[in-house]
Amino acid sequence: MKLLFDVGNTRIKAARFENSQLTCLPSISSTAEVPFPSEWESDQAPEAICISSVASEKVFVRLGKWARERWTCDITRIRVTQDLGGVHTEYADPQQLGVDRWLAALGGYHLANRQGVCVIDAGTALTVDLVDDQGTHHGGLIAPGFELMINSLTNGTEQLALENISIPDMFATNTEAAISLGCADYVAGMVERVQKRIKRQHMTISAWYVTGGQGELVASLCAQEMLNVPDLVLRGIAITTEELT
Repeated sequence: MKLLFDVGNTRIKAARFENSQLTCLPSISSTAEVPFPSEWESDQAPEAICISSVASEKVFVRLGKWARERWTCDITRIRVTQDLGGVHTEYADPQQLGVDRWLAALGGYHLANRQGVCVIDAGTALTVDLVDDQGTHHGGLIAPGFELMINSLTNGTEQLALENISIPDMFATNTEAAISLGCADYVAGMVERVQKRIKRQHMTISAWYVTGGQGELVASLCAQEMLNVPDLVLRGIAITTEELT
C-alpha cells in the first residue's frame, strides 16, 4: 500500500493506492494547521509515501514530519521530469511546469486510455494543458481562477461586493450578477479560444477533463462537454509511483 498526497494552495487531498486501486481519503485545508484526519492512518505501514506539493514549504515539512513519526518508510516528493508515464513535455525547462499541472495531464492521458486529452485545473489558478494521442504534452495556459477573479474585483472596492455567485441567462441587472456573469463568460470564452487553437493545430482531442475546487462550476459554464474528475492529480501521482519508488 502506498499513501499519496496532493498538496494544493487551498486543500490537501489524500489517497491510498494498492493493487492498482485508488481509494480517496478525507481532504483538509492546507492553509490552516488543523489536525490531520485519523483516516489517513492505518495499522499497515505504507511501503512508500508520495507527495506532490505546490503550497508553501512549511506544509510539506509538516506533512513529512507527521508521516515519519508514525511509520518508517520512504517519502518521495514528486517532481516534473521531461518524460514520465508515457508522456513527454515540450517545456524547454520542465522545472518551470507546475507539478500539479504535470500530474493532472498525466492522469488525464491515462484516464483517456492514452488518447488526446485537454485537462483544465480550476483551482486558485485556472490552467489548461494539452496532451496529444502520441503522449506529447504541448503545454497550455495559466489564468486567474474563478474566485481569484472575483476577489480582484471586490477586494478594496467598497461599492463592489459579492456574497453569492449568481449567473443570469442573459444580461445582469445588479452588481452581484454582473460580476458573476463577467467572470463566467471570461472562463467560457477562454475555453472557446482553446478549442480554436486545437483546431488550428489539427490536434485530435478525445476527452476533456476538469479538476480542482471549481471543477464542477467550470464544467457547467462551458458549451464543451467535459468530465469533472476531482482526484485527477492523485491519479497522476499513482501512475508515477511505479517509476519513482
